Amino acid sequence: MLWVFSHYSYHSSEEINLLFQEMFSDSDIAKSFKCGEKKTAYIASYGLAPFFKNQIITTLNNMSMPYFVHMFDESLCDSTHSKQMDCHVRFWDNIQKCVITRYLGAQFMGHGNAGKLLEHFVESLKGLKQKNILQISMDGPNVNWKFYRDMCRELFDDPGGPKPVELGSCGLHIVHGAFKYGCTASEWDLKSVLWSMYQLLKDSPARREDYESITSSTMYPLKFCAHRWVENVTVAQRAIDVLPAMKVYVDTLIKEKRQPKNNKLFSTVKEAVNDVLFYAKLHFFLSVAKQFQEFLKVYQTDRPMVPFLRRDLDFLLRGLMKRCIASDVLEKATSTLKLTKISVSQEDNLLNYKKVDVGFQADKELKTLVVTKQISEREYLQFRMSCKKFLVKCVEKLLDKSPLSYSFVRSASAFDPNFMVSNQEESLAKLKRAVSVLNNCNRVADNDCDDVIWQYQHFVDNVVKTNEMEFRNFSHKNENLRLDNFFVKFIDGQDEYNKLWTVIKMVLVLSHGQATVERGFSINKQVLEVNMQRKSLEAQRIICDEILYRGGILKVPNTKPLLLAVSASRSKYQQDLERKREEKTRGEKKGNPRGTGQGASN
Repeated sequence: MLWVFSHYSYHSSEEINLLFQEMFSDSDIAKSFKCGEKKTAYIASYGLAPFFKNQIITTLNNMSMPYFVHMFDESLCDSTHSKQMDCHVRFWDNIQKCVITRYLGAQFMGHGNAGKLLEHFVESLKGLKQKNILQISMDGPNVNWKFYRDMCRELFDDPGGPKPVELGSCGLHIVHGAFKYGCTASEWDLKSVLWSMYQLLKDSPARREDYESITSSTMYPLKFCAHRWVENVTVAQRAIDVLPAMKVYVDTLIKEKRQPKNNKLFSTVKEAVNDVLFYAKLHFFLSVAKQFQEFLKVYQTDRPMVPFLRRDLDFLLRGLMKRCIASDVLEKATSTLKLTKISVSQEDNLLNYKKVDVGFQADKELKTLVVTKQISEREYLQFRMSCKKFLVKCVEKLLDKSPLSYSFVRSASAFDPNFMVSNQEESLAKLKRAVSVLNNCNRVADNDCDDVIWQYQHFVDNVVKTNEMEFRNFSHKNENLRLDNFFVKFIDGQDEYNKLWTVIKMVLVLSHGQATVERGFSINKQVLEVNMQRKSLEAQRIICDEILYRGGILKVPNTKPLLLAVSASRSKYQQDLERKREEKTRGEKKGNPRGTGQGASN
């Protein structure tokens, strides 16, 4: 486990027995100990990983609250030259009494169409009770939605059987995508400019020496992140800070005729530093990015967040709309549902370009340029129109893809502690709608609905009111506070709220986004080695996940079943080798020199 968790190669365990024999020269155990590359590999792939995975499957199949969320996403695996679909499960842990997310395994594929996704998705569920899937958490490309529809038809075709609760695709991806969509609509091409500023001085000792000698500055542009646009807040701020030095650097090279010839990076930077509106563009970009970033920072977490999703998305959406939508239109949107019905395609709903909020710093810069006559009236108009288009496209994308369009997301606020205190009547109405959705998905029985509603009313009257300050002061933005731990303190183990507690746990288990899966891709890069086989890669991820779940290697229980699994790993490895040889022989007999076992070796 240490070898895997520390990301050592299997080969690094070669001759470790000689080291132990030298360290413990009087030990008979050290003299007989052997562990090389192959043994380390098969213990991980055929012993530890299958044992830990079976533990997760057994836990999921025997939970008192049996529902779980299946989370998946795909990325390119450089080692296997295939798409790797990482699968996670999110469920209520009866031991820790909180929501946890565990790595279930990986599926490898070539084509990523809906049919292949469904095939590998079903394979990832082997050993699990498929009807216990409470939600499918995924990002939102069209192929995933085609897969989702096909999956519902195949796995949840029974009209009277349970169905997944729909919350839309990953809210984090949607918010990122909306910001990127707005940036592109402005046609400023800030991506190319910020990327060029960084690349121009990167890995070029001569240019960096010239830059420092000309500008007397050691502050450099930061790298633009093309995949997560909102992460470029610091990049844009650094660009603002280094822009005067960059202009001096560019102008000096041109004056001394030392500029790189036929260099696109230099040409892009030159055009930007000579654009009198570039400061204003960066400040506007920054002001909008900060609005998005506030939401994304809070939701990059594994903690239960669905009950707060409506409030925070409503706040983000209203904040953006106030900058480009007429105030009388917004005043009529007294609820989140009404807010999502506002059409940004109707010009009557939009502010005049002169009234669009471009942000304090951008507006200040713009006024200075107008007063000093550095820009014309036409350039002033075009800038504000571009800002308007930026904001409108952000809002349009959020309205089109936002989880707010799903009834359950809006209703889950019934389990927001702040909302339970401040809006008791409305929270009860939302609770009824949430129960209705769960009942339609056959997750709450008809006979239990009234009991859940009555228990909720009783809980609010007797627990929430008694502990009003604790409920009012609960902050989901505090990383040290978890909603599951908060509710456990007030409701766990109390029979009078047993049915309500089951519903609350279902809501807490629901996923608000793909943060866990995305972080898993970083772990993949840490464990990945050249030519690493698929089984080894998956095994290392499972082992690392188990160690992280336990809180360290020494906290993994050294049980008899674990020791038996390790001791049986060699025989399983040899059986697998024999199976592959037989498959290869059968393939050669059929005229395929590679054999049918080629994929199995991975």
